[in-house]
Amino acid sequence: MIDRAFFMLGTYIQLVYFNSLHSLPNKYILPHMQRVITKEIESGKQILLLSDLHADNPKADLKYIKKVLDEALKRDARIHLNGDTFCLMQGKYDPRASKDDVRPEHWGGSYFDKVVAWMAELLEPYAHNIDWIGQGNHETASYKRHETDVVDRLVTLLNYKTGSDIIAGAYKNWIYYNVFKGKHRQSPFRIFAHHGFGGGGPVTKGVIQNQRLDASLSNADMVWQGHVHERYVLETVKEHLHTNGGVFKILPRTVYHVRTSTFKEEANTGSGFHIERGRPFKPLGGYWMSLHIQRERESGYIPQCVVAQFESTVI
Repeated sequence: MIDRAFFMLGTYIQLVYFNSLHSLPNKYILPHMQRVITKEIESGKQILLLSDLHADNPKADLKYIKKVLDEALKRDARIHLNGDTFCLMQGKYDPRASKDDVRPEHWGGSYFDKVVAWMAELLEPYAHNIDWIGQGNHETASYKRHETDVVDRLVTLLNYKTGSDIIAGAYKNWIYYNVFKGKHRQSPFRIFAHHGFGGGGPVTKGVIQNQRLDASLSNADMVWQGHVHERYVLETVKEHLHTNGGVFKILPRTVYHVRTSTFKEEANTGSGFHIERGRPFKPLGGYWMSLHIQRERESGYIPQCVVAQFESTVI
């Protein structure tokens, strides 16, 4: 009886601890914990979708990055960063390290400290427009090798310096948008954001991964990945049984599959990892996305569903 009582007490403590983690501030969220990020946005307002900046790499196009972020301020767009904001390959014990790939600002013993401080300075003017910054494989690699969460450090520093409310995301995140138009019209839009996986074949461009995720997710309105340094928007249409007041309609339901590319250009050199594997030039940049509440049409849309529109970040 006593053993059972201790067992139940231990279980209760574990549940309280687990639930408390999900209600703690950002700085206590571990990088392996999945996040559900909830936001509101007005119909028609734009969201800047970016991934794979690799901004601290000398091959990153910083002028292009700043142009796109400056444009986000002009458009008053929300900014989402879906992993690999850092490159961070020059730390100790990293087999990819090369002295040719260290920016002059980052030379010195406190490499990670210098890069985090530099990245915070780069993103500081845009902090109040950034909703969240996620983990990519470059950030998780530094966490495994050096036991430091650079995304959490960056977000904490930006929020401290600017008073912003940026969320430190994980490698996989759900973003639940409440899209509103006026006082009485609103609809949800659910984004499944995964930094990405696999190599992104030269022929398929990573579309196979889109198909795999499409088969395993039940109610995502959009699936967003980066990682393979390709850029495209693919729509899959599913059959949806809609009912309203006992009236049934069979309607199409669109799921948007979005892949954002990099800002690092590696193909314009004569040697290196990218060249030795025969990889070509990659598209650079991401997408502007706007969400629009739309009423039912004769063609068969669900009433007040949210339709997404995309525009390349090429400036």
